[in-house]
Amino acid sequence: EMKQLGDAYIRSEFKLHKSATNAHHIDQFMSEWRNYLEHIQSTANEKKAGDAKFGRSLPLDVEKLDQEKQMTLAKLKDEA
Repeated sequence: EMKQLGDAYIRSEFKLHKSATNAHHIDQFMSEWRNYLEHIQSTANEKKAGDAKFGRSLPLDVEKLDQEKQMTLAKLKDEA
């Protein structure tokens, strides 16, 4: 069930960014997905070794987000 949710989320993210034209945004998007892939692979390897630790805290520098993303974040916090 979690795999289906994750697969749907990833498909959605890539579809949303498929038409991106800003090279900086594309590079950032791909860099973050590469980091995520490395983390998942590392976690899977740790799980095989019996040392798996799932999840990690991510720093959030709200100031670095563009105006639209800051507004979206504020809206999500209000709804929570």
